[in-house]
Amino acid sequence: GAFTIRGSYLSNASFVGNTGGAEEGIELDHLSSLLISQNQFFGHESIHVESCADTTIDSNNASAHDDGVYIANCDNIQVSNNDASNIAYGPGIYLVDSDGITITSNILSNNPEGIRLVDHSTGNYITTNTISNNQCGIRTDSTSTPDQNYVADNTLTGNTQDYCTFAVQSPWPMSHQNAQHTGLSPFPGPTAPVLKWSFQTSGQVEAAPAVGNGIIYVGSTDGNLYALNLQGQLIWKLQTPSPIRTTPAIGSDGTIYLASSIQNSSGRPEGILYAISPAGRVIWNVTLANFQGYDSLSSPTIGSDGTIYTSDVGFRTIAVNPDGTLRWVLQTGGEVFDSPAVGQDGTLYVATDDDNPSPTVVCGQCVAALNPDGTVKWSLRPGGGFGFPAVGSDGTVYVDGVAVSSNGTLEWQGRPFVSPSIGTDGTIYGTGNQGLFAINQDGSTRWRFPTETEGGSGNPCCSYDVVQESSVAIGSNGILYFGDWFDHYCSCAPEPSGYGNATLYAVNPDGTQAWNFVIQPTIACSTSSCQQTLSLSDPAIGSDGTVYIGSGDGNLYAIGQA
Repeated sequence: GAFTIRGSYLSNASFVGNTGGAEEGIELDHLSSLLISQNQFFGHESIHVESCADTTIDSNNASAHDDGVYIANCDNIQVSNNDASNIAYGPGIYLVDSDGITITSNILSNNPEGIRLVDHSTGNYITTNTISNNQCGIRTDSTSTPDQNYVADNTLTGNTQDYCTFAVQSPWPMSHQNAQHTGLSPFPGPTAPVLKWSFQTSGQVEAAPAVGNGIIYVGSTDGNLYALNLQGQLIWKLQTPSPIRTTPAIGSDGTIYLASSIQNSSGRPEGILYAISPAGRVIWNVTLANFQGYDSLSSPTIGSDGTIYTSDVGFRTIAVNPDGTLRWVLQTGGEVFDSPAVGQDGTLYVATDDDNPSPTVVCGQCVAALNPDGTVKWSLRPGGGFGFPAVGSDGTVYVDGVAVSSNGTLEWQGRPFVSPSIGTDGTIYGTGNQGLFAINQDGSTRWRFPTETEGGSGNPCCSYDVVQESSVAIGSNGILYFGDWFDHYCSCAPEPSGYGNATLYAVNPDGTQAWNFVIQPTIACSTSSCQQTLSLSDPAIGSDGTVYIGSGDGNLYAIGQA
């Protein structure tokens, strides 16, 4: 029957002659001196081992759905005489961050890939395997090339390509999709919705996921970073010491960068930036202490040269090199709540709020342009507080109802909007408590789309009555996706039934509704008092058009094409 063998911290054990079709046939971690032999598994993954040593995987039939034999963070493993063929979506043998693995005399046929090596898998011996009729025989990334391993005497026949370079494909690699923060996806989103799946965390999902290489990375206030496959199944999770409220960013080599917080020895919170391997291993972390003692780092933005940029409410913008060394820190003149944006020419744009009581370098309540070395190019103070900047193709910066030219000149100032996104024709899209707005490049309003929660409930008993909206994700088909919900505290009768649902909207380019999908319905309130805090994250769009959105109920939702 279908079953899974799971275990941790095992040694001197044997798993021989088992058969099954569960999600994972054998899933083991922290193991040594094991024999895994003569098993037949045909589920999600046949054999999955992590953090292992001195183990033999021999003579298994590993015809799985996704991966045949998956090996991560291991050394001194013998993988021989296995048949990992006819796999639907993944490689026959998959090495992640492993060295000293001997792969010999295996049959790897009719798969997308025969063998895949990624994430610093070096010093491995790949010999006398039959690797045939695969889309790619042996696929490697830039950290695990054939020259960094011993590859010889294999039979490579009938493959579309014998050797392939593994290129990271990230349909949504960071907050707002790209370093310019346009929110524009290269893929079309759904024209009619259906719930494909949901994944439950133990906290709230407050920030959009990042999507890359067929993996969805999402944080939760339970402190975990989750890695899910496109079917919503957990691949791994990484526990961090504090709630995660930011979107991860995926580098060109697949490294995941995560901004969070940690308490220092004095009990004060400090920002921390992690670099995490695709297998879920922390490569490095850097603590970003500041004189204000604030812990709130923004979601990372990655520049074209790999530099990671983040900001904090302690009046700083920070640049970190890909190896974890600090590149520079700039004291701004106000709190920076949102991620910096990077123009096509490498100019960095930040928007600050409030005034810094300490000596300032930039200014409070301003938009500033920085050179790649952290020096100030220009700053402009049009008034008001500012959030998430976005950069148009001509270098114009849009933030909270303000447009500033690439040379720092105010072009126009109009209706405030949240976290602008920019369409292919230059139209600016922003949300506010009156719905979704489409703004022409001259600042005039093209159209407005009202939502059900527009303007609040109007209930005089509500002392707290706030409409919230996410930023906008734009599909390549022009459809606009955003979340809308309602926070309120009411001391008497509840609102009309269905009012204030947390809803994902899809709006056509002409401002008409394509569809809406209720993510989190309003809960009926008592007549004495009612407090509801529904919430949605920003949306993200995957390469198959799926829209991913997090919720205050702890779930990540995948909405696909009906």
